[in-house]
Amino acid sequence: MKPISKIVSPKPNTAESKRQSKRSFGENDTKARHNISKKEYQRNPQLKHAYLRASQRAAQIMNHQPVIQCVVKRQTTELKRFDVVKFHKFFLIKPVVYIMDEYEQITGNAAQILEEEETQEVGGNVIVQGKNLSESRLIALGKSLDEGGKYINGYDHKDVIAGAGTVGLEIIEQFPDVNAVVLPAGGGGLVAGVATAIKGLRPDVKIISVEADRCPSFKNALQVGHPIETSVLPTLADGLAVPVIGVNAFATAKDKVDDAIVVDEKAIGLAILRLVELEKIVIEGAGACGVGALLLGKLNQFKGKKVVTVLSGGNIDTTQLGRVMERGMAWDNRLVRFKVNVSDRPGGISELTNIIAENGASIKDIFLERSWSRSDVFTVRVKIVAETRDIDHPRELDYAVQKRYA
Repeated sequence: MKPISKIVSPKPNTAESKRQSKRSFGENDTKARHNISKKEYQRNPQLKHAYLRASQRAAQIMNHQPVIQCVVKRQTTELKRFDVVKFHKFFLIKPVVYIMDEYEQITGNAAQILEEEETQEVGGNVIVQGKNLSESRLIALGKSLDEGGKYINGYDHKDVIAGAGTVGLEIIEQFPDVNAVVLPAGGGGLVAGVATAIKGLRPDVKIISVEADRCPSFKNALQVGHPIETSVLPTLADGLAVPVIGVNAFATAKDKVDDAIVVDEKAIGLAILRLVELEKIVIEGAGACGVGALLLGKLNQFKGKKVVTVLSGGNIDTTQLGRVMERGMAWDNRLVRFKVNVSDRPGGISELTNIIAENGASIKDIFLERSWSRSDVFTVRVKIVAETRDIDHPRELDYAVQKRYA
């Protein structure tokens, strides 16, 4: 597949390069280049510190040589991809290239299409190539060697792992008496960083990794003692569908993870539904795996204790979210379907709908089947999809329908 946008390296201007190389990147320059208000800059110490560090880094490495940043990453959750591109564009003055795999395009994920467009709008070059993350990684490595770029792995680079460790510091800061932390494991960067930080401060805290059973690359690696190729099947937790866990991440995390568990698609779907309904937040499948493990009862040993599960992203498109919500309701026995033969004379279907209404259920879909019915010509087969309240309500509805049409 050809690159979506052509890579253009900036041509150095000799006179301007000398002036820029001698120029110091100070606090005022940092604010000016990012158009940050003075009040906002002074009010947010973290923002101030981050920008000052970025200025120092830019002053160290800015040499006006065409450098390409090759980043292999399917989805970006907390750290937005276009923010990374903006950082490189304004601070480092380097072209940025993102190598993405074709998995999301095959599955029709609209969220990735939007991310690609946003990345291009802020100056990033997007190349969609490779059937999976492993192939995209090899392509990015080759491109970085051919074009003199720096390769940055989205989950296995040491700086990425270190950055993930700050999540662990925040957990200990906010919950100093936490007993267990549940972390989604895909490429392993989040697990490695958070586990290192927490175990360094609180060795007694249990670290639990969780991933989809359709691509348990981390669990398989722990069983054999080294990263191993794992087949990838379509899953709601597509952000965790990494065929091989990162080598650096695995070496860092393998002795710090106390247990590795997997969850099925039903648990992930129910977790997304529960988070939307109870917490009013939209979380993608990868981030909801920890809640799925809790719903499955796989963490019952921590009942009565303080457990933190990291919700690591909300990158889910509306079409997929709608499907997940419906399936989640079906799995939760709040969406039921049944078939019944009723009289095809006037009032026959009305009687059925009245029975459903009297029992507090709501008809979502109704389909009448006459042509393929095996009963007499005066009977119609009715297929009903109805919304119910809870696990007991379908039984009550079934009893009422069977009582009339048995």
